[in-house]
Amino acid sequence: MDSKDVFIHNLNTIMKDRRVSRKELAKGLNVPYTTLTDWCTGRIFPRVEKINMIADYFGIKKSDLLEEIIETEDDSLDDDTVIVDVYSKVFLDAVWCDKTQAFKVGEELIPPEWIKNKQSYFGIIMPDNSMDPEFHKNDCLIIREDNKRGKDGLYCVLEKDNDYATIRKLININDGIMVMPLNLNGEFKPKTYLKGTLEFESLRILGPVVQVKRYYD
Repeated sequence: MDSKDVFIHNLNTIMKDRRVSRKELAKGLNVPYTTLTDWCTGRIFPRVEKINMIADYFGIKKSDLLEEIIETEDDSLDDDTVIVDVYSKVFLDAVWCDKTQAFKVGEELIPPEWIKNKQSYFGIIMPDNSMDPEFHKNDCLIIREDNKRGKDGLYCVLEKDNDYATIRKLININDGIMVMPLNLNGEFKPKTYLKGTLEFESLRILGPVVQVKRYYD
């Protein structure tokens, strides 16, 4: 079983063994019943802090929820689990993205095979509705750190005169690149960056969006 299936199996088994209903657990964790149901059925994978809350509720280790076979007594995630930091804001220093701890808001789990090529990832919270309907405000987006511009797609970028990074669709054109929001009804407008200009050189790409984690609680 993958990590998600293991969690679903372990959570439901523990609830059954302890004779705790979904309604009781939702109340004990102070989360909506629908959210707890989504966790139990696998529709949504809970954040790391929520997994900690469940473990504390039952008086167990996190590994009792996340590991298929418990081999040690160490209170840690198994070796096949990879955790990345999630930030509310990310900005650039002189060379690369600065993920200041003051803006860290949580952690997320990613598939372990993602890091086999020594790639780095981070999460960023969508700050606005500029990418509706693809991404919504407060969605957690997982970014693979890569400053190279590849094929057209959704990227985490820092545009000129912006203090913090956001998400935009990048479209390659013959003489440059178009940087577009998906929601064109608000204040956010497409921009074109032409090769050979200062504006083109000022555009910073932090990496492509590889996963969205949408939560309702």
